[in-house]
Amino acid sequence: MSISSVGSSVSTLISSLSSNSSSSDDNKVYDKMDENKDGTVSASEKAKYYVSHPAEKIQDEQAAANKSGYDKNGATEETATAATVNVSA
Repeated sequence: MSISSVGSSVSTLISSLSSNSSSSDDNKVYDKMDENKDGTVSASEKAKYYVSHPAEKIQDEQAAANKSGYDKNGATEETATAATVNVSA
């Protein structure tokens, strides 16, 4: 293999890699609420999404409440358990 053919092969490889890297931007994953695909979900985008997807808003709120450790009444698991224990004297 001659040096010129190696140089040509390297140039072809570099050229193909650079053309592939520009198409990789098309493969980015964005939040489903991010309309303009800028990587940030604005309050406006979130509001528009939830207006057209009300069931998902409820699911997101329930998931957030479950992560916080409080139920819908503001009780924690410990306070809810303490309130249900029957203490008789």
